[in-house]
Amino acid sequence: MKNAADALHASMGGEDKLVFGSRYLGYNADSADNLLHSAGENLASKDNFDINTAASNIESMKGKLNSAADKLSSAASNLAPSNWALDYDSPDGVSRPGRVEFIAENNDYQIGDGETKTFKFYWKSPSPGETKSYTLDVYAYENEDVGGTQLGTNTVSISVDDANPGWSTKKVTQSGIPIDNVVGNTYDNGKATITIEASEKLENLNTAWIENASDDNVSSGIGMNDWTTTDDTTFTYEFDVDETFANDNDYQMQIRVEKPWATDTYQNENNNELKIQFYVDRGKPILVDNGLAPNRLVASMRKKSQAGSGNVYWTDNESKENITGNVNDNWKSARFGYDNYDNDVVSVEIDWDGTVQSADKMDTPVNGFTQTRDLDDGIYSIIKVTATDWAGNSTTENIENILIDTTKPGVSYDTIAGDSWTDNEQLVTDNTPTISLTISDDGLGVARENLRVQLDNDDNFKNGTRFFRLENAPGAYNWDATAGEATFENTIDNINNNYSGLQDGLYYVTVAASDNYIRDGENSAYFAQSFKVDATAPDADDTYINRSSVTIQESDGTAIVSTGGATATGTTDESSLTLRGTCIEDGSTLTVYAGEDGTEVGSTTETKNDGDLDWEMEITGLSEGTTELYLEETDEAGNASDQVLFATITVDQTPPTISLGSDTQALDESSTDKTSITLSATITDSVSDYKDISVSVRADAYDRPETGVTIDSTDTLTIGVPLQKGSNTIDIVASDSVGNTTVKSITVERTVTPWTMYAAIAAIIAIILAAIAVLRRS
Repeated sequence: MKNAADALHASMGGEDKLVFGSRYLGYNADSADNLLHSAGENLASKDNFDINTAASNIESMKGKLNSAADKLSSAASNLAPSNWALDYDSPDGVSRPGRVEFIAENNDYQIGDGETKTFKFYWKSPSPGETKSYTLDVYAYENEDVGGTQLGTNTVSISVDDANPGWSTKKVTQSGIPIDNVVGNTYDNGKATITIEASEKLENLNTAWIENASDDNVSSGIGMNDWTTTDDTTFTYEFDVDETFANDNDYQMQIRVEKPWATDTYQNENNNELKIQFYVDRGKPILVDNGLAPNRLVASMRKKSQAGSGNVYWTDNESKENITGNVNDNWKSARFGYDNYDNDVVSVEIDWDGTVQSADKMDTPVNGFTQTRDLDDGIYSIIKVTATDWAGNSTTENIENILIDTTKPGVSYDTIAGDSWTDNEQLVTDNTPTISLTISDDGLGVARENLRVQLDNDDNFKNGTRFFRLENAPGAYNWDATAGEATFENTIDNINNNYSGLQDGLYYVTVAASDNYIRDGENSAYFAQSFKVDATAPDADDTYINRSSVTIQESDGTAIVSTGGATATGTTDESSLTLRGTCIEDGSTLTVYAGEDGTEVGSTTETKNDGDLDWEMEITGLSEGTTELYLEETDEAGNASDQVLFATITVDQTPPTISLGSDTQALDESSTDKTSITLSATITDSVSDYKDISVSVRADAYDRPETGVTIDSTDTLTIGVPLQKGSNTIDIVASDSVGNTTVKSITVERTVTPWTMYAAIAAIIAIILAAIAVLRRS
């Protein structure tokens, strides 16, 4: 029997919760309800239970409910056999309201061990007028005695849907529009969407129509198959908002679904029409005050012509600009709780020549908008104010040719006297220098009449102490409108001094420049830069006098020359020397030349503003021999003094040459018994005179060198030198005035004969003499 209970559960759908509809079979008439109710009562009554009678009652409804008859006829055969007993009481004495007991009356319906039998029962659902849940408990016992052993229990939850379908959402929307039930033909290519969300799944949604305020159809009928749904609950349909729709003069439209507008899956019907009211908005907003002209944005601007190009602009010299205006939508009254101006109803954007920003809503004035921006300098060819309503309809108004020019003109001091003019107090040697300035302004430019240039005695343009005003060279002041700059040129020839040029001294060129936004001299930009005229060279006489302070030193610090106010001479064996002296002008450059207009051998610049005029330099590359040194002083402006001879320097790096006479050369490495010999030599020097050559002789017979030896004007030395017995080394030493020295040496051997040898020699001589005498006599 437990298996039978499980089978019963399966026969009821195999689910814990079943759903029945009071009109499940799709009929509408009350007579069908009564007949079906009668059939159900027959099935539920133990005394009147007759499946054939129930089937007969249902068959009588065939004209209206053929499908119901077929289902109930099938059910009748499934409920066979017909000998089941029904008991509404409680045989076990337990009160169970709503309990019905079916008892099999013969053994044919008993279930043996391991067997399965299926029993089907039809249950007539109640009509609660709503969707309501019920619970059915099914028990199985092993015999007809309820008090017997219970084999199994099934509890089935059943939901009865007796409610007509309704809706939870109905609307018309368009992508881009922030609220429902407002559409236009701007956003999403004019496509709008109808959305109906039912309270439950629907089997049918009746034909729908799009109608105007006069209930005239503006579309063909929308059938069930035209809707899109994925769950049979939410239905959508897309349509085009075209010219057949109402405009703002006849704005109200509706979606109307014919009645019964909905049928759910249990054939419950909503016998009403469904209407969705929506509005078509194709009217543009109205810019009551666009915030531009004539009394808004440009009210504080001036209409000015740009120098050079001649173009006219609305011009401001302030960067902060404000646009404040007023806008209304074309609707005449509030809708859906929105007032006539709201960021959702109408928004305002301001396009600053390509940069778009949203304006802020203002509480006062009503429907006002405002935006403030800091603008960069430059031309704004167009500024647009665009008001857009929530349906995408827009109105644009604009103003053209705005110029923001907050930057004063600039001045570049380019050249003076042909040189780049980069610093104050720039030195020039030309006392009629030509100046070149660049006047620049990227905005309105500087008109000729708004530029003043003057030669001044200080850097204050406005104190009235100028020397004179400078005029631009004819034809030089031509504007390049695209570059925004022009050149000012003037040759300062001192018109106040008969064009004789400027005296040496410090001058300023001051400039006042105004762009075309303001009048000449009003709120100008001022500039100043100085130059120093120095057209006079250092005095040659002063340079001559100052040579008295020049000293020349060798590398060890030995002073070889101190000029002493006149041209001095000196001799050295060094080709590089150190010079020290005093210049005439602070910051001058001192240059030393080897020979007048000769090769530069040294240069230095006196340190300016160091408290003295002293200078020091190294001269190098002096050639051997005598060189005249010339000094030149060049001031900061480049004016050079005459070259002044201040010293004659002899560089002697070659020692004297000693050439021994032939007789002296013959004595070298010889022997003699003489007590002295005579030496002869020629001593010469490529630089020094013979008078400046010192000679000494060293010999072994001398206790000390023989000094003070002189040579004659023919560079010849003759001197007798004593010999000592044995070997004698004799040195001739010659040195020039700077110490270059040459030594020439010879070696002589002195011999001495014994007395016995002298006697023998005398005897021999006597014999020889006697023999000679004999011969003569014979």
